[in-house]
Amino acid sequence: MYLISGFFSSSDVAFIFYISTNCMLGLCTMLLTFLPRLLDEISNIESFTDIHNILKWAFLVFPQFCLGNGLMELTLRQVKFDLLNSFGIDSYISPFHMDFLGWTFIAMVIQGSILFFLRLVINGQSFQIKRHESPLYDSSNDEDVEIERSRVLGGMTPNDILLLYNLRKSYQNNIVVKNICLGIKAGECFGLLGVNGAGKSTLFKMLIGEIIPTCGKVMIRSSKGKEVSIKSAYNEDIIIGYCPQNDALNNFLTGREHLYYYCKLHEISKRDIHKVSSALAHRLDFDDHVDKLVGTYSRGTKRKLSMAIALIGKPRILLLDEPSSGMDPWSKRHLWEAIKKEAHDGCAVVFTTHSMEECEVLCTRLAIMVNGGFKCIGPLQHIKNRFGQGYSVTLWLNGDYDCAHSVITCFKRRFPGAHLKDHHLNILECHISIGHGDLCELFELLTSMRTQQQIKNYSITQTTLDQVFIQFAAQQEQYPSPMMKRTVDSLRQQLPA
Repeated sequence: MYLISGFFSSSDVAFIFYISTNCMLGLCTMLLTFLPRLLDEISNIESFTDIHNILKWAFLVFPQFCLGNGLMELTLRQVKFDLLNSFGIDSYISPFHMDFLGWTFIAMVIQGSILFFLRLVINGQSFQIKRHESPLYDSSNDEDVEIERSRVLGGMTPNDILLLYNLRKSYQNNIVVKNICLGIKAGECFGLLGVNGAGKSTLFKMLIGEIIPTCGKVMIRSSKGKEVSIKSAYNEDIIIGYCPQNDALNNFLTGREHLYYYCKLHEISKRDIHKVSSALAHRLDFDDHVDKLVGTYSRGTKRKLSMAIALIGKPRILLLDEPSSGMDPWSKRHLWEAIKKEAHDGCAVVFTTHSMEECEVLCTRLAIMVNGGFKCIGPLQHIKNRFGQGYSVTLWLNGDYDCAHSVITCFKRRFPGAHLKDHHLNILECHISIGHGDLCELFELLTSMRTQQQIKNYSITQTTLDQVFIQFAAQQEQYPSPMMKRTVDSLRQQLPA
């Protein structure tokens, strides 16, 4: 059955097909051989015996028939043996005798060998000897990514609690995660950005041990300073909190029952469970719903409960996969405060998100993931400084259209890369692609315009994180849907030339 599993796109259809096929090949073939045998016993017509023998030999090619018919023959032989043995007649025949089930066992051995060999051929990687694969060097890595790699591989991580060494995951020829090297300190809040399909969820699954990396390893530094694997973290009393992207909740339990169950798993004393669950529900602002069935929860409330479960036991490492998706702005503030408090208390937080505002509020460092690899890493302001495309300047004009025209002309003369983004009434918005060294020249020009009463006020803002993210998102090779590609293309058109 496993050999044809690849032909089905739906598990439901595959399950129905398996059941139907097994019933047909098992029960039907057994009935077709049993009926001629029964008729032969009743009528004593030799032709029924011949039909029985032909069908029995023909159906030996089906493993279902071999198993079912073999069990039936053993049962009938055992009944016959018990009956004759009561009269003192020894009718025992070995099951491996060629006149009994010998050929059935031979057929099953041959079938098992052939099918197992085909399974290995189809899944070629399954029979290859697992070995440590040397990571492929990616010459396109950013300099900050290479500095982080050198820091981790060079052992300069005495204060890092979570360590990723050349983590890579591939499925046949498709590399999903490419040689990630990363060290995260206690108290650090690390954000992971990337479009859908960039490899974030796969990386998270390797961090929690759900899937095994093709090469590389994930290590955690214990309180004694020793590096241990994810599987050994529990033995070292290291608690890892995890909030999955899809809520793993039971719709027929209440929120408090979920918290009670997980508190018991974390060996919290029974007298403290109610206090702990109530405190978590209050922190995440769902104490009004904690005693209701989860099936009645909204998407945002389910995320709050999943986050509360991740916080049980005061974890040293917190892995959050899009924790704020589906939440309203008020609930997000409670979530952010909870995450910041955990980081302040020494917890290492790693989270993925599609909210740039969330990154700006929480992140001490972040990385943008494209095609399975890090394209940039560092503090938020550092990334804006390196990859930002200049500044946006908003001007409140004193005059009419002629004044606006003279201002634009002056800007383009001093800064050839100036680009008019919007002009509405007396408000003018421009984009200027300049470096930090030219910033004082920009202030000098604006101050001069204000002195000459060409403008009333002005504001200068740096390129937003959204714009930086879109630049990297455009490098993603594949999109999960045409809609995602159209979305990224439309956002790219909104960027200044």
